[in-house]
Amino acid sequence: SVFIGHPFDTYKVRLQTSIKSSPGTAAFGGVNSLFRGMGPPLSTAVAVNALIFSSYGASSRIWDDYFYRRNNGTVENTGLK
Repeated sequence: SVFIGHPFDTYKVRLQTSIKSSPGTAAFGGVNSLFRGMGPPLSTAVAVNALIFSSYGASSRIWDDYFYRRNNGTVENTGLK
């Protein structure tokens, strides 16, 4: 989402802060300038996704271990429908 959203957000901000009535992309420095500053949002997204996936995996293992031990080693009799 950072690769798609960041250039659009950059273009929107530049349009909002420009004085000219109809600026083009070339006036802002070309297409490459839309991707400038993408490092911090991309690294934040990587860190957040790593945290989400690792916590999901850990909680899933804890949940499975709880029901596996509770039912004397059988997974079939969890009582869930």
